[in-house]
Amino acid sequence: MTTLFIILLIACAAGFWVAATTLLFFLYESRNSGYAETLAGLGYSSSAIIRRILGFGFLSEIGIYLQTLTTPVTGWIWSPKRRGNSDEDNGDVPVLLVHGLYGNASNWLAFRWKLKRSGVRHVYAYSYNSFGPDYFALLEKLDRMVDATRARHGGRPVFLVGHSLGGLLIRGYASSGMAVENGECKIAGATTIGAPLEGSKLAALAVGRLGRSIIYRSELIQELEKRDVAPPFPCLAIYSPIDNFVLPNSSMDPKMPGWRKEHSPAVTHVCMLFSRPVMRRVAKFFKECVKSV
Repeated sequence: MTTLFIILLIACAAGFWVAATTLLFFLYESRNSGYAETLAGLGYSSSAIIRRILGFGFLSEIGIYLQTLTTPVTGWIWSPKRRGNSDEDNGDVPVLLVHGLYGNASNWLAFRWKLKRSGVRHVYAYSYNSFGPDYFALLEKLDRMVDATRARHGGRPVFLVGHSLGGLLIRGYASSGMAVENGECKIAGATTIGAPLEGSKLAALAVGRLGRSIIYRSELIQELEKRDVAPPFPCLAIYSPIDNFVLPNSSMDPKMPGWRKEHSPAVTHVCMLFSRPVMRRVAKFFKECVKSV
């Protein structure tokens, strides 16, 4: 009991520290870039933003930390041997979730549950190490995961969902040429959630070369821009007007050809993984994409 209390206390302290720190950076960036005026025009006052980031941000950070501690259990939940994630090919399009920097498959627990409730039968997660591999190595691993998921489901295309850095990986994958094999597209559609499509200024505080490589307008981002082409599958970028991790906010606005974009309700970066409106929009877009498969 004492151990559980200590774990909860640490999670609460870390959650509050992250929420408070990112709030200060968000307010500073907004006021110096003029984005504060845009938020005011949307009806979000400074006091409302502070309440949302310290409230939603604090609670969602705690949720992510506690989920991460359940990783051994999560591995059992994600096992393809469990019902609804079997090797049986029933004609359904599988979903592959891609987590963000320093995350793992456990970050998707709530999202996976909502997708299941929406009728998505086969949901998998692509996990990667945030320390060691570079961005392009992770792209190649993502491609192998896509191929393995397709093989499990009779060669059917995969629907991709990526949060944060996971969304940036999807951006690179969409224009890499990997998504097409022998004239056939391997992807049914893709959604990014809070993706730093142009990087983030907060990445300057990241630990590890992968995290630092996605600083705002970095060499990696400029290289991706050179490779940008219209994707061979539908792509939707969802982002929040008060995302406290991706700065500036315009970095999440897709400027790549062929992409759609939508604002989510005003929730924090991590809270998007728990937001029911975001989950419902992803499930709806999934159904739109699979109609044409």
